[in-house]
Amino acid sequence: SGVRDAANAAAGERRNRTIVAALVAAGSVELTAGGDAEALPFAGASAAFLWIDERQGRLGTTTALIRRGDRPASNVPVAPALPRVAAAPAASQAGFEGAADPMNDEPRKLVVPAAIEALGEVKACRAENNDVLNQAILGARLDASTILWGIPCGSGAYNATYVLYLARPDGSGVREAVLPEQMRRTEGDIGGQDQWLVNPVYDARSQTLTVFPRGRGLGDCGTITTWTWTARGFALSAEKSMGDCWGMSPDVWPTTWRTLR
Repeated sequence: SGVRDAANAAAGERRNRTIVAALVAAGSVELTAGGDAEALPFAGASAAFLWIDERQGRLGTTTALIRRGDRPASNVPVAPALPRVAAAPAASQAGFEGAADPMNDEPRKLVVPAAIEALGEVKACRAENNDVLNQAILGARLDASTILWGIPCGSGAYNATYVLYLARPDGSGVREAVLPEQMRRTEGDIGGQDQWLVNPVYDARSQTLTVFPRGRGLGDCGTITTWTWTARGFALSAEKSMGDCWGMSPDVWPTTWRTLR
């Protein structure tokens, strides 16, 4: 019922305030999993919650985490709308089967355009790669007039770096892929030069390109970034990041960028 829902909401609000107050007062928080305990320092919690209040315009209102006041919740500004990213229509991948994930073991017969192979940076990468890595080409049809090419340029135990290009189906019109980024990056990111991406994978069904520079082989840290191919090119559509390797699944990493589709 409506009365019960209101009571549950009020109880949840009181519980949340109790938790926030305890976190602010605590010097550390102990987390346990599988019988193991780990102390997480919590110095600066008050400043962090105050920053959230200020960022969301909650200072002095009844909804503030730290600096509460008498101003009603209606004084809190409405959250800005998420940017909307509209994917271009999916394109046929005939001729590019198995090439959307360059690190899989599926056989492929891709012929990289001569104009790309002739580039100085591509020649340098080819010379440094071993034969296996040189075969790990990323290729995907973005639309009727645009092909995405990814050329491997070095690898480690669990990361492979690529430089990405766009070209017409006949191999002409070669240019570097433009992949917008956030203005600020998260501490602990692992990457290389601008537009050089690590472990890129293209999903033709969603028209998305995702990269995942792993902080370590377990894949429990790093940054996962996704771009969507639109009528105007690639648009940043999602990102989550974990700078510390704590054994956490990417499903629960902090989201640093999100959009509507």
